[in-house]
Amino acid sequence: MLNRKHMKYALLIFAFAAMNAFAGIAPFTERPRIDFDVVYKELAAQGAWQKHAKHKWVFVPNAPDSWKPYRNGQWVYSNAGWLWRGKEPWSWVTDHYGAWIYEDKKWKWVPGNKWHASSVLWQEAGDLLGWRPVMLDEFQEVLDGMDELRIPETWTVTLRTNLEHPVDQSLMVNDDMRDAFLLKADASYHVFRSYREFERAGPEPAKIWYKTAEPPIVYEIFTLPTPDTEPPPGAPSKNVYMYRPIFAQDKEGIFRRIAVNAEGRKTNDRASVSQVLTGLSEEEKAKLEKIQQIRNPKIEAVPADNKPESALPAPDENVKSPASESQPTNTGSSIMPSRRR
Repeated sequence: MLNRKHMKYALLIFAFAAMNAFAGIAPFTERPRIDFDVVYKELAAQGAWQKHAKHKWVFVPNAPDSWKPYRNGQWVYSNAGWLWRGKEPWSWVTDHYGAWIYEDKKWKWVPGNKWHASSVLWQEAGDLLGWRPVMLDEFQEVLDGMDELRIPETWTVTLRTNLEHPVDQSLMVNDDMRDAFLLKADASYHVFRSYREFERAGPEPAKIWYKTAEPPIVYEIFTLPTPDTEPPPGAPSKNVYMYRPIFAQDKEGIFRRIAVNAEGRKTNDRASVSQVLTGLSEEEKAKLEKIQQIRNPKIEAVPADNKPESALPAPDENVKSPASESQPTNTGSSIMPSRRR
């Protein structure tokens, strides 16, 4: 039998081993912080940034006209609801931040700074399920208008049981079946039970994996510190690892960074005084010019052979000041300190 001393050492060894076992998993709970410039440059190599009258800037991927978001990848059910894992190189950001809009027969991405598991509207009818990218507000309410939602080609429709595995175009119904589905489909919602009941968008998971005897797996989302980081070895199989950083900018800051990068401007570029003064009254111009002079005073050195009569006489050489060696010589000019801003 182990005595008390040996038991103490055994407990310490067990605790140390447990700490090491979870050491690789714990860091994956903190989301990294990055500048949106990283996203801008990565997407610029995969498509084009375009100015937009309503949304300021949008991203259009290099993809065929028939391409749709949320069609090539896999749906998994997570603690954040239905989670999409897309296979396109831009999917990690475009399918989880901001929203997709459909214009001129093309899908365009509007940037955003809030991460979400997916941003789609679900419909169901019989054995078929359909989903469509939408723009959601902070309360997960759909912002797209009915005219936009009624466009048939914006919908992806497939058999309900196809959500058990990855999906692509080959698993989607034809256009006639899709249009017939949309005429009779209803909104798809289910209840998620945790410490209380939550209503969530999307189909009931138990109806997807109804062939299995056990309840469907609810995956727990963890964060990768970099896009190239591998999940930690020995992690539970019900964990799903994704790169989902926090952007340093808010939504308006994101659009400013896009403009700076896309238009080749420097961050601190400002309009010249002549541009600011355009269209102002003479009185307003005078005030602005005075402010400009106060903020940027012009310092002109007085020539040595042209000192004003009011200049102070040179101090007596026999009288030494303790700080005389470190004090600069007074040139007779008055320097106004710049105003604090």
